[in-house]
Amino acid sequence: MTDERASLLSTREILRIEGGKSRREDDSLLRESRVTLVLDGVEEVTAVCTAGHEDFWAVGHLKCRRLIEHSEDVRKLDVSTGVVSVVRSRRLEGLPCPRRLLSTSESELAEGVEQRLEGAISGGLWIRASVLREGAAWLAEAPIFRATGGTHVAALVSVGGERLFMAEDIGRHNAVDKVVGWAVMNGAPLGESAILVSGRLPLDMVVKALAAGIPFMGSVSAATADGAEAAERGGMVLAGFVRGERMNVYTLPGLVVP
Repeated sequence: MTDERASLLSTREILRIEGGKSRREDDSLLRESRVTLVLDGVEEVTAVCTAGHEDFWAVGHLKCRRLIEHSEDVRKLDVSTGVVSVVRSRRLEGLPCPRRLLSTSESELAEGVEQRLEGAISGGLWIRASVLREGAAWLAEAPIFRATGGTHVAALVSVGGERLFMAEDIGRHNAVDKVVGWAVMNGAPLGESAILVSGRLPLDMVVKALAAGIPFMGSVSAATADGAEAAERGGMVLAGFVRGERMNVYTLPGLVVP
């Protein structure tokens, strides 16, 4: 693990109980941070997060809110301790979002937004199941999760299977935002990519990926009924329990080649 990643951790002596026996040992715990996004001079949101890639987080959040579309929409971006300031070159209405502290849930964001994303994905691309499996396996390599078990992980791969970018964060939405922001800032085609996540696939997570224009989403965990219905209406392939040689394809199964 790099020094930068090590700075995100704190060592604490614990009592480990296992197999009816106990012992004292050191354990690694993840530190929490807070970052505020200021958009065009107005506070947009404050998030509890894992430090690092704050620029990607800010741009990804704005992309998933449809407050920007491309990197060219960001005229100026400044990162300082606890604050990311973005000035846009053009102002888009975007999707509604309550102004409040965000931690690990954005269910309110999904309410009233899903209907505006029906048919959001229209490319008709297909993907091999092996690409989703290999992307999900990549999640297990996340170094901070391996050290602490305390992060959510999101990974972006191309439909051809190329590993593009992985992000970890204490918040599942933040991890997705960081991956989406990386893609926007580096010109990676989100519309020809798949995103794999380590957590469940409820409505709010599916809405976030739909808003970003990602046609394929998978997880090592389960989808909810609302998440699957939103994915189907939006034209997204949604797969859960992507583990080893198995997966459950909830929507558009004809676009997944076994």
